[in-house]
This record gives sequence, C-alpha cells and structure tokens, in this order.
Amino acid sequence: MKRGIKLFLLYITFLIGLTGCSRNDKSEKFQSDYMELNASGTKVEEGIFFVESGISYYIDFDSKKAVPICNKPDCRHLSEYEDKNTNCNAAKGSFQIFPYQGKLCGMEYNENGTELFVSELDGSNRTSKGNFINEEGSYEYGVVVQNELFYFYSDIIGMTETDGVESVKMKWHFNVLDLNTMKQEEIMTEEADYMKMLGGTKEFQIFSVIQNQSVIHYKLDYKKRTMEEIPFQSDGYGYITMALDENSFYYVGGDAHLKENIFQYSFDSKETEVCVKKEEIADWAEDSKMAVIGVYDEKLIFGVHAGKNLRWFYKDMNQQKIYELLLPQKLPRGGAQINSIIGQTKDGLYFDYYITNQESGDEGDWTTWYGYISWEDLLSGKNYVKVVLNPRVSSGGNLVDKDGNVIGTESGAKYD
Repeated sequence: MKRGIKLFLLYITFLIGLTGCSRNDKSEKFQSDYMELNASGTKVEEGIFFVESGISYYIDFDSKKAVPICNKPDCRHLSEYEDKNTNCNAAKGSFQIFPYQGKLCGMEYNENGTELFVSELDGSNRTSKGNFINEEGSYEYGVVVQNELFYFYSDIIGMTETDGVESVKMKWHFNVLDLNTMKQEEIMTEEADYMKMLGGTKEFQIFSVIQNQSVIHYKLDYKKRTMEEIPFQSDGYGYITMALDENSFYYVGGDAHLKENIFQYSFDSKETEVCVKKEEIADWAEDSKMAVIGVYDEKLIFGVHAGKNLRWFYKDMNQQKIYELLLPQKLPRGGAQINSIIGQTKDGLYFDYYITNQESGDEGDWTTWYGYISWEDLLSGKNYVKVVLNPRVSSGGNLVDKDGNVIGTESGAKYD
C-alpha cells in the first residue's frame, strides 16, 4: 500500500510538472535544442521520453523513476498486451515519442505510411498532423534540431542476385521535415545497403553510407546543409561518442572494420589517435568486440563483448591505466545482461538490462528492466543500481511480474 501511495505521489508530481507551468517553462524543462530519436528513447535536458511494451514513459532525472505519460488519475496504465480495450493515454501505439514546443509528438505506422501525432505533454488531446513518409518507405532514425526533424527512410526498389543468392536492393533518403509546416526537403538520396546516423551535436551530424562493404562517413552541417567526408575506420554501423568538449569523438574500429580498438578523431587536426588497443585488455578472445559506453571526468568507459560474455572497463586518460568494472556481473536480477545505454547525465548512467524467457527458453523473448547507476557507484565498484522501471510485458507479449517471471498471457493482470 505504501509503495502504491509513493508512486501515486510521484505521478501527481509529474503531472503538475507537465500542466502547472507556463508554455515556455514546459519547453525548457522537457525539450532540448538537439534530440536524438533512437530505439532507446529521446533524451532531453531533465529526462528521457521512451516507449516500452506499448506504453509511453518519461524518466525524470531528479526522481529517477519512469512514469506513464497519461493524465487520468484513475487509469491503470495498461498496454494493449494487458487489456485490448485499454484507453490509457500512454498506450496510443507510438513507436517513437519526443517533446516539441510544449507538446508531445509521436510516430506511428499505418497502412499508408508513417504518421506524426501531436498531443498535450500529458498525452491528452491527441491529433494527427498527417503522414510524412508514404507506404513504400520505412522510417529508420532521426534527430530534432530546433524546429526540424532530420531523418532517414528507405524504399525497397528491387531484388538482385549474386551467385544464386537473392538480396534486397534499397534506396535511402535523407530528408528534413519542418515540424511547424510539415514541409520537407531532401538532402541526399543513395542506392545503398544501409545508411545510419552515428551521432553528433546541435550543429552537425555524423552519418555513414554503406555499399558493398565499402563505407563513407560524412559530417552534415544542419544550418548550411553542407556535407564533407570524414576519414575514419569503422564498419559504419557503430555509434560515435562525443567528447565532453565536442571537439572530437570516440569510435570503435580497426583494420577490415574489426571492432578491436577505440579511436579518437579530432575535428581541429582532422587526425585520429588510438585510445584503447585490444592488447591492453587481459584475456582478450578472438571473437571479442569493443563498444564505447560513455565519457566522464577524463575517464573513457567501454565494453568488451565475446559472444554472450560482456565485460566493462574504464581507462583513466590521465594515468593511461585501464580498470575493470563489475557491473555486468552485479545486476539486480541474477542472470540478466545489459542491453543498451539509454542516456548519460553529469551524475550517472541510465541503461536497460534483460533476461530471456525462463520458462520456454525462447532467447527472442526478452523481459527488460530499466536501471540507473551513479558514476561514483560505478567507478568505485559499489555497483548500486536503482531500478527505474520494472517489467510488465515481455517482448513476446507474455505478462510477467516485477522479477521477470511469466504469469500468463491473459489480459487483466494485476500489478502493485
């Protein structure tokens, strides 16, 4: 009962934050000049907007809790998995959400393409602004810079056959959508295997064009709409991590695009230097791959994957020493694995972690938690993780309890 009262008070506080301030205050609190819209969510100045199991949530950095984006105090905030007749404002079907000018925008697929919806920040008064991609296109990734959405989408334009093996032929588009007028312009169109936004700032974006295992990296200036090639060795799929001063970025790469080293590229010198070599990692396995996790106080945090085995490290850039971190082995749920980084703040790191279906053994059916750890607890080895959001539905649509145990597939389950 006490837990329910605490969550209710947190929810009311969130709603007051959404509805009890002026339009300008809301824009400042729940928006940023630069927002990356990715599968993990949309990070703004004071929190993260994201969708999990059909419910739209907001993580508040102060409380470190996720609350459903719904203004109905008597609502149970059930997804369609839990109640096919749900009328919760947070369960409207958006796969991507982000704040804009005191409103909440959401993207949703329909039979005619990809549609943009706008509601109040509490999820009420939802209306459509129309489709911005037709039924032949597939939205891939985007960033919002002030009043514009820069995004990729792809079309299937045919099939090709090589040595008796058929493959899909794709055309990729880099467009800009004015969020006020819904007018668009096309920056670039390429027949390619893949195009991906890798990261950037409110001034520019780094992206890749991949064709026949050949990769070209570009830097786009949002305001000037100009592009220049950036020479660095990566496979084109891995994200970059900006340095804190934004004058350089870290990335994983190496010969033949192997993810065996971490590099730093400087915009001023246009040169690349090695930050972490695989030879510096004890017990390096042949199938290991590196991934940059974050940057904090002259420390580079990174992971090393070898199959299902994940290890975390940090390198003190001043001392040039590497230390192993034990968080992947000390998660609150035994047997869980870290999936992705949701967002980084000056105080800590938000991430999600998961287990696979323990009953069926289906490795494609994930049960996911969202967690937070402070930089101090991570780097000191305390490894205290605050659970930001407990699971309710697995990726396969099975209802689960807060410990990740499957409790059935019938709607109407009860949650405390």
